[in-house]
Amino acid sequence: KELYLEQKIKLVLRKNNKAKNKGKYMKLKNKKKIICIFFVIVILVLIIFKQNLLKNLPIYAIAGAVEDDELMVSHAVSLLEGKYLGEYSYNTLIKNNFFPIFLALIKLFNISYLNSLTLLYSIACIIFILSIKKIINKKSLLILIFILLLFNPIMFSHSVIQRVYRNAIIPSLSLIVIGTYIGLFLNINSKIKDIILFSIVASISLACFYYTREDSMWIIPYIIFMTIAMIISAIIDLKKNRDKNKISIFLSKLIIIVLPLIITNFFGMFFSFMNFKYYGTKDICMQNMYSKLLNKMYSIKPDIKVPRVSNTKEKLKRIEKVSPSFAEIKPELDKIMKSFENKNGEVENGLFMWTVITAIFNTGYDTPIKQQEIVDRISNEIQKAIDDGLLEEQQIMPILNCEMLDIEGFKQWFYAIIKTFLYIGNYNNINIMNNEKSTFWPGLDVNMEKFKYITSNRVLFEEGTKDINGNLLYELTTQDQYIKSIEINYKILEIIHRIYTNIAIFIETIGIFSYIIITVFVIINIIKKKFLMIKEWICISGIIGAIFTLILGVSYVDITQTNAIVPLYLSAAYPLFITFSIMCIITLTKIIVLKIKTKENINEENCNNR
Repeated sequence: KELYLEQKIKLVLRKNNKAKNKGKYMKLKNKKKIICIFFVIVILVLIIFKQNLLKNLPIYAIAGAVEDDELMVSHAVSLLEGKYLGEYSYNTLIKNNFFPIFLALIKLFNISYLNSLTLLYSIACIIFILSIKKIINKKSLLILIFILLLFNPIMFSHSVIQRVYRNAIIPSLSLIVIGTYIGLFLNINSKIKDIILFSIVASISLACFYYTREDSMWIIPYIIFMTIAMIISAIIDLKKNRDKNKISIFLSKLIIIVLPLIITNFFGMFFSFMNFKYYGTKDICMQNMYSKLLNKMYSIKPDIKVPRVSNTKEKLKRIEKVSPSFAEIKPELDKIMKSFENKNGEVENGLFMWTVITAIFNTGYDTPIKQQEIVDRISNEIQKAIDDGLLEEQQIMPILNCEMLDIEGFKQWFYAIIKTFLYIGNYNNINIMNNEKSTFWPGLDVNMEKFKYITSNRVLFEEGTKDINGNLLYELTTQDQYIKSIEINYKILEIIHRIYTNIAIFIETIGIFSYIIITVFVIINIIKKKFLMIKEWICISGIIGAIFTLILGVSYVDITQTNAIVPLYLSAAYPLFITFSIMCIITLTKIIVLKIKTKENINEENCNNR
């Protein structure tokens, strides 16, 4: 009877404990649900707030920029009309194709340009914080990172978001690419269903990013670094895994890892097919073809050195003497170069390619096949002149394939790297557009109509601006009222800009020092065969590596071609740098907490031993 009663008491206690534990679990579950709902609400409120701040602002339309803004808009209009990129001209295939496709898509879905850019960037911020939540699992910290990303002033900068140009989508795409690769890396040893979405988003975003600009190569070292890290992680997991299907799981993971590169290649094949169908060339971008010719010209030693000018007038005269094909286009080239000359009467490297492209087209080489033919002829004739000793050759920079820098040049490059690095940490360099008027040459009002048609956003005009028929453009009738209605938006954006400027330099300085300490900590632990914080270190190292690669390229262009240290070309670096910094600070805090806990445990153990 006593045993029976004892067993009954134990059973009742067990049931009570289960009920208590279940109650605690349900409370915890409900608490987590409430926190998640609050987290989502905060994010949505912030997104809606920013969307309303930017949606009614004007665009800054640059009609007449036939190699830049206007080219993008014209291509988008042609795509919507079913004419691909339109009738072939010298500039048709000179830039990558994704941004005109983006413009055509937003017009197709009837979303305004500023609305679509702001929404795309907000989505990029969400994807990024979801990607890093495995190493930063506190929602309060994720919201902090989200706020710093969302209200980064680069995304309401005059020269980036309000211009109808391809650099406007680069911050969003770079955040998505880098974020999804981090998410893929952190979850590579999870179930296939948990990582396939990261891979699909990474595939689409990388392909779009890569075919937005011709200098998108700066992201490739990051992709290689993260791909190697994922493969190593998958191999380590393969050795530990005792699953019967571990080989097939490993092979599936390998496919998921390389899927973004495969999809990017398919995008390239599609653009190549379309270019061949419409224009008879398989080149995705004709800049590659002209770059080969320019590199051959860079390899000729100039008699005099001029900053940012490799192909001086004296060098062109020498090429003309030894290359009959170059002599054929030279009269037209001389005419065009007059419009691009600097104060020294020379054309900077950043503009010289356009003079060559236009001169070749205007001389009668008006198809890609004809252009390829004369480019090859000029290149071969220059090489023959070099072989015959008629022209002196000089070494060119490996990889960059540009004129080799001397000691002084490398010094300038080093200073430019430091200057660029400091530039992206100083948000005073970013100008918030304040009612700036769009200008265009007489007779180009039709082009302005294209800007308004594609973007569905307002354009501001100088007082008295008229169309081709001499009529005042209709926006001018309500322009003053419109400017007054958006003044509050500008004031709020200026306040955000000032706050960000004050805190960014502080966060980024601490972030850099934190990264140095983290790196030392990781190296010491690897020597001790411990792998503490290794995943966090790989993620933040990948980000700073991508930023540094971009800085290297921009600073080199700045000293050799044209003024490039501007927000337009560095737009991707701003959100990445602030994210890198805050992630470094959080990781260092985790290391400090880990050290304190380890010390407390050792002290407690020593006391117990005594």
